[in-house]
Amino acid sequence: EEENTSLQTFKLKEQSLVQSESIIGVCAKIKLSMEKVLLLSMKKENHVMQGVVNIFTVDEEKLVPSGHIFCALPENAFSEKLSLLNREYFIACRPGRRFVDIWDLKKVELSTNEAEMIWEREIVNTKSIPMIKCSAVDFCFPYLVVGKSDGRCDIWNIQDNCILRTLEHGLETG
Repeated sequence: EEENTSLQTFKLKEQSLVQSESIIGVCAKIKLSMEKVLLLSMKKENHVMQGVVNIFTVDEEKLVPSGHIFCALPENAFSEKLSLLNREYFIACRPGRRFVDIWDLKKVELSTNEAEMIWEREIVNTKSIPMIKCSAVDFCFPYLVVGKSDGRCDIWNIQDNCILRTLEHGLETG
């Protein structure tokens, strides 16, 4: 039996100017909303790797570059798979997947366009073989949920800088 599908076609109305890597950096993530588009990229700025949140707004059905916010990366990199971007925060796990950093995109130093890092923490500090690492993150201020490779999940309150609860699945792991 043939499945009923409909394909919608679009025509290119207008193309924006090319945004080169030297201007916006290397794209890692994108966040879409009705009023703006956030493009997260990595870019070397002043000899330091930065997470850059490039902001595009909609003007007469076109995306227009309207600014950028820098987030200085403590280890000059972040794990793209273990990072989150929303309209208010950028959350990133460092390359070793043991530290998490959070920037507030509403608290920006106007002279440098640099967002304030509001929290950084070693979220995995147990020593084991195999090494336990962060495997998932989610965030809803002030709660940070961190899944770990040992099957546990920590729920942090970043305002109080404490773990509220650790969830365990109860299954044998390896």
